[in-house]
Amino acid sequence: MSAPTVKIIDYDDFNSVILTLYCLSKILEESLLCHNSDFNMDIQKTWQARLKFLQIDESDQTKMAKKEVFISVDIEASGPIPGEYDLLSIGMCLVDQPEIQFYCELKPVSHKADPKALAVSGFNLEDLTKNGIDPTTAMQNCATWLEQHLSKSETPIFVGLNAGFDWSFMNYYFHKFIGHNPFGVSSLDIKSLYMGAFGGRWSDTRAKNIIEILKPQSRGNHNALQDAIFQAELFRLILKQIQV
Repeated sequence: MSAPTVKIIDYDDFNSVILTLYCLSKILEESLLCHNSDFNMDIQKTWQARLKFLQIDESDQTKMAKKEVFISVDIEASGPIPGEYDLLSIGMCLVDQPEIQFYCELKPVSHKADPKALAVSGFNLEDLTKNGIDPTTAMQNCATWLEQHLSKSETPIFVGLNAGFDWSFMNYYFHKFIGHNPFGVSSLDIKSLYMGAFGGRWSDTRAKNIIEILKPQSRGNHNALQDAIFQAELFRLILKQIQV
């Protein structure tokens, strides 16, 4: 005869079981007080609502308890908007551990390009067609990299310099090719954070102006990974000023 299987449950699961048993015991207790032997429907509804409330509340607490991990993200694209133009490369690193990195170059989908955008990045669409990774594999690799470097108790926060642009391409490609965006619906913009910390005009948040004030050791060069590393340093320097 084989030994019985023992299932190990964690504290949160055990706590949920205790809460459920408690609520069920109260349903039974109150039903026994009724003259009718059948369960009183009002009592059932009351305790079902209590159970539902406990489940929602517990879920919300779990989400709120997750540690936020800042991920510096930069992309190069063939034009100004996703869907019509292509995502060409992705660079990511952990803000607090920039040596932990991700980089890939993607095959074009639309093959449409703004010459000015290609001049900035230095990419050639024909070369990417031959040597780039197909978008589905690229976005799955991105998601896998995030999973590998974050625990279940952590959540990734998308950090970018002019984050709205980079996030829009990442969001579009994540949803189009793998069906979900691990970063969710929001991003943290370094330019906005800088303006909030130092004041001034929006034009003061250009990279060259930020460099003059913060004096980072690294620089951006329109390589997505190098730019992600540069952004991570800027973000750390701004946080250091805020936390003084």
